[in-house]
Amino acid sequence: MSSRPPYKYHTSDLYSAHLPAGFVDLRGNGDRKAAAAAHYADVSEIIPPASPPVGAWNKFAWESADNAWAGATFTAACDMLRNGWIEGADRAAAIRGRMEADRPVAQKLIRWDVAGAYPSVGRFLSGNPANMRRLGQANTPRVLSLSFDGSASAIVTAADMEAHAASAAAIIDTLEAADYRVELFWIWRANGDSLRTEVAVCIKQADQAVNLSTLAFSLGHPAMLRRIGFSLIGSIPHWRGLGGSMGTPCPLIADSERGAYVIPSAQTTKAGSDPIKAFDAQIAALRRQGCPGLADESGAQAA
Repeated sequence: MSSRPPYKYHTSDLYSAHLPAGFVDLRGNGDRKAAAAAHYADVSEIIPPASPPVGAWNKFAWESADNAWAGATFTAACDMLRNGWIEGADRAAAIRGRMEADRPVAQKLIRWDVAGAYPSVGRFLSGNPANMRRLGQANTPRVLSLSFDGSASAIVTAADMEAHAASAAAIIDTLEAADYRVELFWIWRANGDSLRTEVAVCIKQADQAVNLSTLAFSLGHPAMLRRIGFSLIGSIPHWRGLGGSMGTPCPLIADSERGAYVIPSAQTTKAGSDPIKAFDAQIAALRRQGCPGLADESGAQAA
């Protein structure tokens, strides 16, 4: 019987240049556990089977009736994976109000033109028609590589995960509005009984436009992990070594020297279900990592 599931699956080093530094530790931590990784170049590559395939060792994703803990039914999760989480987009948009005083700001430059925001008396008196200052975005948009830590133990509530997903989507949306281009990954790592695993999905490439509802679901809605993620892992027979509880979370490790920054999940921040507290905790974590584009309270930014 083949161990390959009935959807696209590969274990290449596709994201080796972007994943945080802990990637190597997945296979080289000295505990002699086997390791397995599934990487998806785009959300469209994820095609969960409608029912447990032959060889599935964990059927929670399809059969559990605990929709409150999982965040949605399996059918609803598949729909949100394709079409986005509309309520989450609304929540993310609401958080933007808080971000107005604390948002990332692209560097500005002064350009001179015949129309603009502020006049230059000297230029005007000298007869120079380009006597108006115009503020513009500086240089070419910068590319940021961000990864959302998709890990969450059983004690993390669906409400906590939803709050962090919405606040993370708001952060990405605002970075993009400030002329940063974000390359974004959802990564779930787990340490099981006899296996360490990693599932990584490229949620957004740097040149792709922001779809707030898609981001809100993919960046940590509980059903992204507990329906979609569990269906991917539970379908692969040789990943049985993760164990029936789907292992324990392995937090991602940021690598600022390589430009790989991590947006923490509710598992790490412990900020609960308040989206503002979740936003504050995620912004604070990114600032500690030196993530560009995030002004601190004094207005200073990382380079």
